[in-house]
Amino acid sequence: MTIKYDDPIPIDKNSIVLINERVGYVFMIEKFAVTTDAGFTWSIWDISKEPSLKDDLSCKIQSLRILENGTGSMNIRCNAVEKRLSTNDYGVVWQ
Repeated sequence: MTIKYDDPIPIDKNSIVLINERVGYVFMIEKFAVTTDAGFTWSIWDISKEPSLKDDLSCKIQSLRILENGTGSMNIRCNAVEKRLSTNDYGVVWQ
């Protein structure tokens, strides 16, 4: 996963999470990636691919949490508006 950003920003330690020996995820700015097979394959989600968010370039992932059972939520800020997405499959699909 490649993140391109004009200003140098450090990687937040809270944006890299290992749930267990098989499941882990990482997120930064506009992208999220998850593995459920110990890193052999990854599913990558990008704000620009989400129909309701793709036209707003101000949208950034603020926080994200996925539980061991695969449920989770992602908070996104677009200008001053917060949006919340949810998942039931470790973040492969967000709603």
